[in-house]
Amino acid sequence: MFDRQTLNELFDYTTFTWETYARTARSLPPDALARPVEGSGWPALRDVLFHVAAAWDGWLRDRLGLHDPLDASPERVTAWSDLDVHRQRTRGWLRRIIDETADGGLHDATQPMFEGTPAEMRVSAAEILAHILLHERGHHGDITTLLARLGATPPSIDYLTYVFFKQRKAGS
Repeated sequence: MFDRQTLNELFDYTTFTWETYARTARSLPPDALARPVEGSGWPALRDVLFHVAAAWDGWLRDRLGLHDPLDASPERVTAWSDLDVHRQRTRGWLRRIIDETADGGLHDATQPMFEGTPAEMRVSAAEILAHILLHERGHHGDITTLLARLGATPPSIDYLTYVFFKQRKAGS
């Protein structure tokens, strides 16, 4: 079961990885985000980064009852700042759910998933939040591959790298 502390740790870790990728992506030529990359499985770096930044917008909007005025699509991304707009919005929504949902509400299995299919189930908000954060982690290999094919040295985003910098920041 994912408790609030674990969700916060996953949230912080994925914040670290995004910031680390940002430093690397900003070192690339201006057209690199949208440049087609053969053999990666993604049309361009912006596509996987946009997917990571905005993939769960619909669920988050439905959960919070928000209506998003942004016209979101990867084709509109030409600079890191375009990605960051979507990332910050989605992260704000995740943060809000983690912070404002009562402990019991995090673990009540109330969200229907895959209705009408053999995989139909009900899951808790904590399970969906963990899925969103772990889903992002699942795309780190895609991002690393694209960065390397675009000529960048892929950054270290391992969990223990995050722990190292977290400890240094805390002064341990």
